[in-house]
Amino acid sequence: MRSAFKTRWYLFVGLALLAAIAGFGYYWLQDPDLVWTAINVNTGQQQGDAHLLKINHSVHILIDTGHPDCADSLLQFLKEQGVSRLNAVIITHSHRDHYGGLMALLNNQITIDSVYFNPAPPYLVKKETPWGCSQEEIETILYALVDRDIPVIPMTSNTQWVFDNGTSLKVLYIYDGLRTPIGPTDINDTSAIMMLTHQKIRILFAGDLNQPLGRYITQRRDITSIKADILKVPHHGAEVLADNAFFEAVQPQAMVVPASKSLWLSERCQRLRNLAAQYPTRVNGLDGHIVIKSDGYSFRMETQWHGNRPPEHQPPGPAPCGSSQIMRLAGAGPRPVWTGMNLHLVIPIRQSNDGTLPTVFAGVCPYPGSDGGNDVFSSMPLDLRLSRLGHRCMLAAHWISGSGQNAIRWVLR
Repeated sequence: MRSAFKTRWYLFVGLALLAAIAGFGYYWLQDPDLVWTAINVNTGQQQGDAHLLKINHSVHILIDTGHPDCADSLLQFLKEQGVSRLNAVIITHSHRDHYGGLMALLNNQITIDSVYFNPAPPYLVKKETPWGCSQEEIETILYALVDRDIPVIPMTSNTQWVFDNGTSLKVLYIYDGLRTPIGPTDINDTSAIMMLTHQKIRILFAGDLNQPLGRYITQRRDITSIKADILKVPHHGAEVLADNAFFEAVQPQAMVVPASKSLWLSERCQRLRNLAAQYPTRVNGLDGHIVIKSDGYSFRMETQWHGNRPPEHQPPGPAPCGSSQIMRLAGAGPRPVWTGMNLHLVIPIRQSNDGTLPTVFAGVCPYPGSDGGNDVFSSMPLDLRLSRLGHRCMLAAHWISGSGQNAIRWVLR
């Protein structure tokens, strides 16, 4: 009788564990309601912004279009993702590395429902021609949009896009560079500063915000909150981006930098590289496309590929099971948790009759170059261990019963 009970108990635990693992796998394979990809339009010496938002699996919004020299990268990414229609294109400001890919979209059969764009006053454009922008280029874009009957809609601080499932995108600040609360500015400080909200997750798109307007926005943080879970770093991380006080006000859990490798490693990004020691940071020029997936209560970050970071600023992250790099995930249910330089699985397993068993911790898949040791956090009666097995990973479950130690192992391909 006792032996039969033990057998049923082991079977129950094994099935519960398999269900948890299946739920974990399903969670990772499906896309949640919000997926943001910072598209890598940063090659060679050229930097640029291009951010695709996929909302509720069907709405596609593109924030900025990169530099014309990198338009092929933008088009290739959209093609790979099967995106042939953009519900909206938002141009944050009148710099070539933000509006430069728009003509390529129009000339390559990408359907665009509407464009949100506040062209800078010609007076400011002239001051930053030819290195930053061109009035001729801006007018060519505007005429092309009119010819295709695509509405061009100006933004204000009241502009907001609202979607289902608690998702919205709101313009917090936008000025024309002439009539601003701090006097005349350059074109960078005409950027649309926007907050993307997905239930509890907040993402701040800071355009090319520079120090003058950055100080004003930081001082007003009690009036208009800029606190966010993720920050799209302004001005490609280069001087003269917003002061450190701005970053302290945002308090990001992670940062995304649309910069080329050469720019990121240059003296111009020294201050941001120092800040990156405080905030987990991903850079297009080092990581390729950067994908952020939010379920509304937690987020995870994945990267296309990995570059060589200066170790004093950004240590190499883990590459569990050869998958995309994972920075952080928290929330209810089976989930990985990023702690230090190890990835741990947290799988609560509920007993059918008398409550909940202790939470189970599973570690670790050590990142390449480590000593390969496995840190295991024992939480009986179950103990999960995730370890590297060549180019694959092995998940092992251990528990203690009256008859001794038991184990089940799965190889994850």
